[in-house]
Amino acid sequence: METLVKIVTNGVLSTVALAALVNLFPYYWSQQAQLQSVQTEVKQAEAQVKQLRSNLSRSFDPAQAQNVMSEQSAMLAPNQRRVILTNQGESGQ
Repeated sequence: METLVKIVTNGVLSTVALAALVNLFPYYWSQQAQLQSVQTEVKQAEAQVKQLRSNLSRSFDPAQAQNVMSEQSAMLAPNQRRVILTNQGESGQ
């Protein structure tokens, strides 16, 4: 009789534990999907940070200062002239 009670008790406990695990699997899968999404976003952010860092170091490089200034503004150095190319052959002549 005592052995039967132990077996039934263990069976009930095993069933409850199994039911709890079955209820946790959907939560686990949704967490894994969210983790994958966050990891993808982190990789994209890391790529953007890498690009921004290279731009930052280029901006503070004394050898590149003149190039950066000319790219970011319409001003030219005194020894430079703006050249605008036009196509004379297609102007209706």
